[in-house]
Amino acid sequence: TLDPTLTQNECRNLIEQKSHCAIIVVRSFRIICNHRPQLIGKNSMSQTLEIPNRRNELSQWSEHWRDLASYVVRHFKLETEGIHGISHWTRVLENGVRLAEINGANLKVITAFALFHDCRRENDGYDPKHGFRGAEYGRHLREQIPSLSDIEFDLFYDASTFHSDGLM
Repeated sequence: TLDPTLTQNECRNLIEQKSHCAIIVVRSFRIICNHRPQLIGKNSMSQTLEIPNRRNELSQWSEHWRDLASYVVRHFKLETEGIHGISHWTRVLENGVRLAEINGANLKVITAFALFHDCRRENDGYDPKHGFRGAEYGRHLREQIPSLSDIEFDLFYDASTFHSDGLM
């Protein structure tokens, strides 16, 4: 789990090191991004946040990412309204943004992770390589990902690849 005793500056220093950034982001997502995501708050590590299903999830994505998100949704093989569809990706994004306010995580890495981490699932159950397939799809669409540096892309790729293997 994310160490709640780290100061904001300590988190930023860890985030600047590639080997720790993906771990912090993915471990944080594992804490908060379930069907009823948990939000890390100032006083509680498990403040529950209820997010209702919304019809127009793409409107929640920034203008720079919306076209790419729309493309990924159109090519998603499962139900877009299913448990690993666009509502889930948007919750991951929303909670990742909240985490970034606390730990200084990179918003571009969070956005790429939110969009691609489950987009190549073959089913909603056990699918151990879905994270890797999502990362590879991100590599395939790399030119369309808004202004992601090589380091940021590597962070996204590692986070997406290993989130489904329990290694982060």
